[in-house]
Amino acid sequence: RFPLAAVCSLIPVIFLADSFLSSRLRESILFEQAHYAAKRMAPQAAELLANFITLAETPALKTQARLDQVEVALNLNPPDLETVQAILPLLEKEQLSPEQTMQLARLNILEEESRQEWPRAIQSCRRAIALDSEGKQADMLYLKLGELLYKNGDFHETQLVLQPFPSKYPDSPLQAAALFLAGKAAQQSNTGSTLNSALNIFKTLGAGDTPFAQPARIEEASVLLRMGKADQCIAALENLLSSPLPRYMRLLALSIQADAAVGGAVYAGEHIEDCGLRKAINLCTEILDTPNLGLAWKFKALTQRAQFYERMNEQKKALDDYASILAHTPSGSSANKRRDWHWFYNAGFASIRLLGQLQDWDGALALAKKLAQTSGPRAREAAAYARRIQLEHFIWQDEPEASAPENGKPATPDQTAD
Repeated sequence: RFPLAAVCSLIPVIFLADSFLSSRLRESILFEQAHYAAKRMAPQAAELLANFITLAETPALKTQARLDQVEVALNLNPPDLETVQAILPLLEKEQLSPEQTMQLARLNILEEESRQEWPRAIQSCRRAIALDSEGKQADMLYLKLGELLYKNGDFHETQLVLQPFPSKYPDSPLQAAALFLAGKAAQQSNTGSTLNSALNIFKTLGAGDTPFAQPARIEEASVLLRMGKADQCIAALENLLSSPLPRYMRLLALSIQADAAVGGAVYAGEHIEDCGLRKAINLCTEILDTPNLGLAWKFKALTQRAQFYERMNEQKKALDDYASILAHTPSGSSANKRRDWHWFYNAGFASIRLLGQLQDWDGALALAKKLAQTSGPRAREAAAYARRIQLEHFIWQDEPEASAPENGKPATPDQTAD
């Protein structure tokens, strides 16, 4: 009943509306796909988010996608801090919803934490707590604050933040995690009262059925050893080792038990101390016989065993264990490599000391020079050590290239002095 001309005039409007709806629907679908991938930390999340941001026209969706981009970049191993640095300043200028404001505050904390800038991360965490006016994320934020304080070495403050956690958040699923970290902080404070406090916390957690029960029982044994109660430590670990344990917990329990075997024997006289050292050596060997043992555990167990051999006056065996560590020269500066450098130099300087005890100063000098030629953090210290050995023991074995004239030129007085 409508005039044909009027109907025809509506066709472009309907077409444009349909096209607009299709465009919005397509954008929404692409956003949900990228957002969901980010939530799952899927491998393709970063690419999906970048593609969406390139095409996005809706400001609110683009802002959320950028927040997701930062989240994904921070969860990579290692974190993509270059991407994070490029996006965070843009987000600071956006108009955010309350939920997005809290997400941005949390991402700022994680960014500073990934850089190990603990004081700044602590400040950001306190700001996030102030922003959370309704306290919806208070338990998570206070746990994170305690964790950052712990990493910054503020053990007393960590206890003040986390020990009241169960009474402040009685329904929080994070109670056990907060108490465990409070116990670790008390343990690190290492005074009589704080060790007792740590022991009580770990005993409470160890008697529970949370995922922290077994780790707490291992920490309880560690505290007992630190308090000089080696026999109680050994009894606690034997009880723990009688039941199935995750691989890393079993290795940790054996390592602590090795130290306790020596600690418990020291007070009983020289002969029993010898038996304790033998038991400790056997426990280290048990660790080293574990199939597919990672380098970190291998280095730790070899170092422990070498130290026990030293106390047995079996320097040659100790040197053999240290040599097994020195066979792996690290490279790079990642967190794992810094750990490897620690064990490498520890073994190297201990070997130099033992070689000195054996009056093998040529061997000690050669090893000091080897350490000095590495790219690790203690290379200069090793070079100074090598120089000192030369001076104190009159060992002058100049390298051929150091004494040879360069390009046929006569050596300078400085060269001949070297």
